[in-house]
Amino acid sequence: LSSNAGNHDDWLRRRWSIGSLLRDTRGSAGRAQAIREAIITGSSVQVAKQTGASDLDRAQLPLWGEQLDDELLDLDEERARA
Repeated sequence: LSSNAGNHDDWLRRRWSIGSLLRDTRGSAGRAQAIREAIITGSSVQVAKQTGASDLDRAQLPLWGEQLDDELLDLDEERARA
């Protein structure tokens, strides 16, 4: 289970992590609308996803791959709580 404090800590960590979806300048609704529009028009979904990212976010490559990066962040968080 999660607590309000845990959710807030997770949000802060993700909000300031380079490449995080929470850094999208369009917000979650704007990002979703852009992806939806790309699907409907047959445009590139990848371009629609990256459009709201800053130059820094677009330039950041995952160290180990996106899934493993998330797993490592979760492991660090668990160690910090112990």
